[in-house]
Amino acid sequence: ATLTSAIDELRAVARGLVPNDLSNEGLEGALRTVGAEIGVDAEVSIVGSVSDGTTHDGAALSVFACCVEAIENIAVHAGPDATATVVVETTATSARFAVSDTGVGFDPDAVPWGSGLLSISDRILALGGRVEVSSSPGAGTTVSGEIPLNARS
Repeated sequence: ATLTSAIDELRAVARGLVPNDLSNEGLEGALRTVGAEIGVDAEVSIVGSVSDGTTHDGAALSVFACCVEAIENIAVHAGPDATATVVVETTATSARFAVSDTGVGFDPDAVPWGSGLLSISDRILALGGRVEVSSSPGAGTTVSGEIPLNARS
């Protein structure tokens, strides 16, 4: 039920609606809540502000959606004991995120991206950004991305 709720919220984000947790708790609180709701122990660190209340809200929503998708991937693929670290950093011109896990990892050259990674990639590339997936069997996975702050989602 909790995973279904998180997926429903992600679908709402994809339709352009701002989730209550993001509005009420900010990016850090909302990401912690998502991790707790789907059973992934997530340490979250936010450096700088992705949203200034006006011009960067699309960037904050996009970063949130990508981080949620990555956390959901951890819940499904990384193994039951995997933990997550989410880091979001903002500069004057871009927002970067990295979601890393301590899970089972995979060989990205041998395993095609599933719908979660494709969704992250599609969202970020549509905003003129870039995405990277780093993983190896037994060593966890890191999904990272960067988008320009002038991007609109």
